[in-house]
Amino acid sequence: MHDYLENHSLGETDLHLHADNCAGQNKNNQMLWYLMWRCLTQRNQSIRLSFLVAGLTKFSPDGGFGLIKRKYRFTKVDCLQDIVDVVNSSSAMNVGKLVGSKKGPTQVPTYDWTKYLSQYFSRIKGIKSSHHFHFDGTGVIRIKESIEAEEVRLNVTKLFPPQNTVPDIVQAPGLIVQKQAYLYKEIRPFVAEDKRDIVTPLPSKPIPWGDR
Repeated sequence: MHDYLENHSLGETDLHLHADNCAGQNKNNQMLWYLMWRCLTQRNQSIRLSFLVAGLTKFSPDGGFGLIKRKYRFTKVDCLQDIVDVVNSSSAMNVGKLVGSKKGPTQVPTYDWTKYLSQYFSRIKGIKSSHHFHFDGTGVIRIKESIEAEEVRLNVTKLFPPQNTVPDIVQAPGLIVQKQAYLYKEIRPFVAEDKRDIVTPLPSKPIPWGDR
């Protein structure tokens, strides 16, 4: 989401985001901290985050994923670029972007948001039972369990974050040599010949095959 808002948005000052109730991806402290951080660093003036009611989780993005699934089902895919091509050809509304290529620069860096944001914000209790969150430059989150419920104000800001800093980038460790050897020996025969050196190259260093 950070990559999209920083590089692909239209310069919106006020956002209204909708999400399902997936605690692992959307409904957690890190997400709420991040949205507050965007307001406090003046990337946005205000943000509203609304979660769908449990059991009613189908909304417009699902249509985009459905088109990708339909295209993917009838397309031979050997590498990540093939996935990008599937996404791009599935519909004009879908645009694929690689996190990074095999040897090229990272296009979508992974940041250590949890460590960074925990310096500035306190943990929020009762997230799962709430459905509406409002953020602005005051450092106070306005929370409602439902659209008709009474609003609760919660000051979660311990320190105001600096304007022009971001978290440290988490470097991808890459595949261990044993996994490289497994891919080379077991998976390579099933990969299209012109993609084999991309997906299943020779391991970076010799390894006894019995040590897989």
